Amino acid sequence: MNIFRYTVFAASPGGGKQIAVVDADQISTDEMQNIARESGASLTGFILGEDSSGVKIKFFTPTKEKPESDSGALVVAEHRWRKGLVEIYMRANMNGDILPVSGVGHGGCWFSEQGSTRVKKLELSTNQVLKSLGLNSADLDSDFEIGAAGANKINILVPVKNSSILEGIKPNLAAIKALNIETKTNGLIVFTLDQYRGTDFDLRFFAPAKGILEDNAGSFTIASLCGYLVATQKLEGKQQLSFSQGFAMAKPSKLEAKFVARDGMATDIRVGGEVVRIAR
Repeated sequence: MNIFRYTVFAASPGGGKQIAVVDADQISTDEMQNIARESGASLTGFILGEDSSGVKIKFFTPTKEKPESDSGALVVAEHRWRKGLVEIYMRANMNGDILPVSGVGHGGCWFSEQGSTRVKKLELSTNQVLKSLGLNSADLDSDFEIGAAGANKINILVPVKNSSILEGIKPNLAAIKALNIETKTNGLIVFTLDQYRGTDFDLRFFAPAKGILEDNAGSFTIASLCGYLVATQKLEGKQQLSFSQGFAMAKPSKLEAKFVARDGMATDIRVGGEVVRIAR
């Protein structure tokens, strides 16, 4: 059985996320898990066919099934494009969760639809947030404010002055987990407008309550930040922004977001980046 390996969102070699893909119309769940364990990738997607709902996909880490993966769906779209099975649009059916993805017409760069996000009212203790990150008030960017944004899932957002402060953060993961549980939030985004990385924003994302100590590239993470920026920066109309993530983890990633700022929220959000085949 052929296993195809890709990277998605990589800002440089070794960055982004490495995802394997297998064309597997007839294969058992146990076999999928065994292949994922041996694939050498952190995530393996199994393409199980296509019907009116879209391309059916199951994802497995080396130890368990993952219900869905936005980045994995982008990789499957690139894989199918290379085989001449999709053009610039694909519906990924991940255990009944439908995610539309679209490309730029020549393969390589794909975007997932992330819906709409907006600022959410949330009572937050600034001291508690700062303590969980080992920061003090002097580290904060005074042009922004600590807040929260998202859709069904909500992320806390913390603005800092520059990428040096961002990369130097030593998070107290137990404190962040307690904060997320107390506020019923998904995770914590720390970001900076500092363009040291050559992108519009640099960020880190922690979600220990969800089993994610730190993520180096996240589509909904970016979508949450878009909703926050629309409200706090009074954006209007079509927007396109670039984001760097994962540099502190030595897994540098670059993502882009396209959205419309309307009525204080980010709508029609599409988040994506480059998908590259690295091996078969």
